[in-house]
Amino acid sequence: TDTVSVKFRTAADIRKTLSKKSFKSKSHKRQSQIINLIHQRSRAAYNNAKDPKVKSRLKKAYDYAKKRKEASKEKTKRMNKSK
Repeated sequence: TDTVSVKFRTAADIRKTLSKKSFKSKSHKRQSQIINLIHQRSRAAYNNAKDPKVKSRLKKAYDYAKKRKEASKEKTKRMNKSK
């Protein structure tokens, strides 16, 4: 029951995944885990890609995932500071 279907082929796919109601209803801790999973998968896909067009698309997706992961880390720091 605690699943969010994840797509990471393009940056737009990642944006859609992270704007789903099923994602937003999760706790920050769970959201961080999902973002980390997307980051790892997009990085692996980018590193394994051979076709230049595919590699370019995956690079954009990977960069977006990296940006969201850093934002999640900052939020975690803010939340820990307020405790």
